[in-house]
Amino acid sequence: MLHLKDNDSMYIDEAVSGFAIRLVNDGIVPRQVDLLLIGFGYSVQKRIIPADKIKRHDLLRASGIQKDSRLAVEAVAPWFAREMGLDIPEDERSLLDLICRIGSAGIAALQKEWEGRAKSQIELSILKLGTASTTNMVAT
Repeated sequence: MLHLKDNDSMYIDEAVSGFAIRLVNDGIVPRQVDLLLIGFGYSVQKRIIPADKIKRHDLLRASGIQKDSRLAVEAVAPWFAREMGLDIPEDERSLLDLICRIGSAGIAALQKEWEGRAKSQIELSILKLGTASTTNMVAT
């Protein structure tokens, strides 16, 4: 199994960076990278195909993500690529790119879904996303 290197820079699509910054500034998510992980889960749950290329907006090093969260996305990304007919990562760089593209696609979808919503509505939506994925895991 491929793993992210601690010194790899996580990134999101430049097109959603303003949205990510706003959610951090509003206190909805603690860090932009946390939104990347939420977006990753949302993309997988909704089977959203990511763009082939995105314009990078660097966030932080992979070492800034808890190991259990990193392991989860490292394991799911190649599976998701296979399921969706995408190129399966062959090295750490292509794994990083896939994870960031999947996460960015989810952020873009959530940005559209959350347009015009209040902070409390977005926070409730995030809680429901976590509950829905846990419920789906238990039900299967």
